[in-house]
Amino acid sequence: MMKIKILFISLTSVLIFLSPCWVSADITLVQELTSSPGENFKKPELEEQVDEGTGTLQDLEEELKDLKQKLATAKNEAQKNRMKRDIQELEQLITERKQAIERSKSQEGEVAQAKEEVTLYISGNKLRFESGGIVSIVDMDKRRLLNLVPQGKIYYELSFEEWEKLQKRADEAAARLPADKQKDLLPRNIKVTRTGNRQMVNGLNCEQYIITDQLGSEEVWVTKDVEFKEYNALMKKYSELMMRENPEIQRELEKLQVIEGLPIKVISKSPYSMEVTEVKKILTNKLDPALFEVPKGFQKRGPEKTPR
Repeated sequence: MMKIKILFISLTSVLIFLSPCWVSADITLVQELTSSPGENFKKPELEEQVDEGTGTLQDLEEELKDLKQKLATAKNEAQKNRMKRDIQELEQLITERKQAIERSKSQEGEVAQAKEEVTLYISGNKLRFESGGIVSIVDMDKRRLLNLVPQGKIYYELSFEEWEKLQKRADEAAARLPADKQKDLLPRNIKVTRTGNRQMVNGLNCEQYIITDQLGSEEVWVTKDVEFKEYNALMKKYSELMMRENPEIQRELEKLQVIEGLPIKVISKSPYSMEVTEVKKILTNKLDPALFEVPKGFQKRGPEKTPR
């Protein structure tokens, strides 16, 4: 549902968490993201899983059978010895593959679920995301996007103008796809429903909204318990930047602005996956401006080849 992957960050997460609400000059949201397969997710049969170097288990067994047949008719002694060694290695590989399959089958009852912490920092016209060892920064004042990789002490940088060129090329490539493929790339026919349901989420009084489009649905719980200054202008600037080359999608995403309050819990569902994003901690202390800059000692690299 509305998982628009862009360079550096996920646009949907920003638009939902930057929906019209009141926020102080600085805010830190510590979120927990839990993802799991959806109802229609089908794990490939273990016997059909392909090893990049050796193929499937069936491929190995057919190769072994063929090799044994050749050995039975071979006349050259050196050739026979070479085939025998190959057969032994192949039999060992098949045994190891079968053992791996048995181990995987014994774990099939476990729910495939992943959790990660996502932290969002907001200060003035700047946004910073931390997730999975990657730091992403949007600086509206300097008109640039940064992607930091602390482990390697490297960073990537794109100006807004460079980003717009990349986006235009991506839109042109998408336009060349068949119509049935295009409809699954971006959200269309977004509908936002204010259900009137209320409940406590992490100690905050929240109201429920349901968002649907052709990709799936999102259940959003927002709160007005936290008093903030208005920063809707920042969200508008950001959405215009990301969707400037696609006004149709921009109009669709603007429908999210009717959501009133700070999203505390978002449950995203599609036929193939489910994600739950939940705010666990809200901080309003003054943020260090250095959080939105490239740290000393980081080396600049060229633009990333593919959007994240």
